[in-house]
Amino acid sequence: MSEEPERTPFQPPTEKVADDHRRDFNPMKTYFELVILIFGVYALYYILGLEVLIMITLAVLIYIFRETYYILDYYSYGFARKAAVFNALHASAWFIVFAINAYSVLQFGYPLIWPEFESLTQTSPLFVLTSAFGSRNIIRMYKPSDEMILDRKKKSSGAVID
Repeated sequence: MSEEPERTPFQPPTEKVADDHRRDFNPMKTYFELVILIFGVYALYYILGLEVLIMITLAVLIYIFRETYYILDYYSYGFARKAAVFNALHASAWFIVFAINAYSVLQFGYPLIWPEFESLTQTSPLFVLTSAFGSRNIIRMYKPSDEMILDRKKKSSGAVID
C-alpha cells in the first residue's frame, strides 16, 4: 500500500495528473485586458459617437466567433465547448439588442427594445465584451486536446481518414 504524503487542506497536490487538460491559470491578465478595452471603447464612443461603438462591438463579436470556432475545432472537453457556444450566443443576443437600440436612438431618438431601461443601449456592449472575456479564459484555462490536433493535421495534409 503506497502512502501519500500528508498535506494541509490548502496545499495543492505535488504530482500532476498525466491526462490533465487544464493549464495553470491566472485570470488577472484577462481582467486587465478587458478593463483597458472597456475604457478604450467607451472613450471612442464619447469622442466619435454611437456609430463607432457599433463597429467596435461588431469587431469584438467577430473575434468571439473566431475563438468559438477555434475552441470547437481543437478542444474536445464538453464544458469548454458548451461554454464557448454559450458565450457566442450570449454575445450575439446582446449585439442584436444593441444594434437595434442604437439604430433606433440614432434615427428616432429613443430605444426600441426595453425603452424603460434608459442605459441599456450604452451597457449592451459590456455584455458582448464579457463574452469575449469568457472565450479568452477558456483558451487560457484548457490545453487543446491532442487527438483533435492530430485529426486537424490529418485533414489539412490531405491524408485519408478511416
